[in-house]
Amino acid sequence: MSIMPGRVDILLIKGLVRFAILSLLEKREMTGYSILKSLRNLTGLNLHAGSVYPLLYSLEKSGLLISFSIEKGRRRLRYYKLSEAGRELLGKTKHVAQKIFEGEHVA
Repeated sequence: MSIMPGRVDILLIKGLVRFAILSLLEKREMTGYSILKSLRNLTGLNLHAGSVYPLLYSLEKSGLLISFSIEKGRRRLRYYKLSEAGRELLGKTKHVAQKIFEGEHVA
């Protein structure tokens, strides 16, 4: 199966956005809207809620994120945080990415 050039870009960006989400949540719990705004600022990409929220749901379904709701006035806000599995994966991913950027072989 060959991948069209545009498809490679999309797959790469999706992977990087997933990594960026995990990285943002390493520091603190965030709402989906806060994550979206931070991703836009971090990447410079015009990301839309329709593409970010499915990634959040997917990461939660796979056990990498945990979500919970808080009532604020009349609003219910959903917050996301890293699960222990998410922290572990993020640590491994950072290690591999560092080795790649340094040009070292990953063992």
